[in-house]
Amino acid sequence: MTEALNIPLTLNFVEIPFHLTRAELRRKQREIGQNREMHELWNERASLTEKKVQSIIASQTGIVESVIMNPPFTEGSDLTVKFVDGFLVSEVFVEVKSSKKQIDIYKDEYKEKLPPGERSMDDLKRHMTSHNLILINGGARGETDIEISPEEILGDSFYPQLERILEKERLKRIEPTRLFP
Repeated sequence: MTEALNIPLTLNFVEIPFHLTRAELRRKQREIGQNREMHELWNERASLTEKKVQSIIASQTGIVESVIMNPPFTEGSDLTVKFVDGFLVSEVFVEVKSSKKQIDIYKDEYKEKLPPGERSMDDLKRHMTSHNLILINGGARGETDIEISPEEILGDSFYPQLERILEKERLKRIEPTRLFP
């Protein structure tokens, strides 16, 4: 799938302004504590992170037709990615988080919705893949305050998960073979 990686040299994507970087928000929160203003700033960061990921995925014009921002604060994914005609899948759903911590919280909450005995990481991946769901950290890398680059969002997150979904679709299309004539 990496051959489909089409990162333009002049990628035009939404950037997180300095005052909404994780490092700056954490610094400010240490200074003034958690209050309504901080809550609104964290929400603004989350919204911009979704727009950043939307613009980065939309840049993949060789395979992506459109990336639709779903209504905020509703059940379901943040983004719906529609692919060009002829692509193996027509759409995937993208859940965007703004930090590794938020990714971990989402995974834990998602696993709790799975049947008991099917809550391992492998079960989670299988379930997400079967529902064409991609989970992307568009914010800060790991426990650091370093913002994730577009190349990391695509190469380390979007394309590997998309490849699992495509493999699932390929396997569905394989004709069952007879063991005996």
